[in-house]
Amino acid sequence: RQFRFNHKDIKAFGILGVSVGLSWQKIKEKFKFLVKKFHPDINAGNKKYEEKLKKITLAYTQLKKTYKEKIDT
Repeated sequence: RQFRFNHKDIKAFGILGVSVGLSWQKIKEKFKFLVKKFHPDINAGNKKYEEKLKKITLAYTQLKKTYKEKIDT
């Protein structure tokens, strides 16, 4: 089934470093990997990583909302 993604979704795919339209399962796997990589507990005191993690989380939230809307309708 084809989804139509808006510009926010496409930007979120880019932030997560995954291809547009990737399966939700693969997006979750990539998100978990990135969270581990940029987590503040692992990179104590590194503000750059903290900001990157915030962007990654926002991108994931955007895609989660989009996929949920597409699947539930």
